[in-house]
Amino acid sequence: LEEYRMKALQRYACMLQTTVRRFILRRAYVRTLRAVVIFQSLLRMQTHKRHWHRVGVSVVKLQCMVRTRQATSSVQAVRTNVRAITIQAWSRGFVDRRMLKTLYQAALIIQALARMSVLRARFLVEVKEHR
Repeated sequence: LEEYRMKALQRYACMLQTTVRRFILRRAYVRTLRAVVIFQSLLRMQTHKRHWHRVGVSVVKLQCMVRTRQATSSVQAVRTNVRAITIQAWSRGFVDRRMLKTLYQAALIIQALARMSVLRARFLVEVKEHR
């Protein structure tokens, strides 16, 4: 059962990654900013020391890093925004509706954060050009 659960977690992490990556690469201005999007999905088993009745906890940690390189007058400044979100699934049953909902919300949050950081960099570049 444990192996099956970890495989399910891995599959969902990959799904989230592809969703977010597609979302970010779809935008044309990201390519102009030469933004690099790095994803890491860290799977680890975690046991709660405090709550003894919740012993087996599966954890997916999705780290979304949006690196935007914006051109200044002489130096190329690199702004890096790191956003991490941790999703927990209790050992009862992993693949259930609530878990899917959690993952979906996580995907939306990551998308919003990535969009915000990229938009901010673009806004700064535009302000520079207008001057």
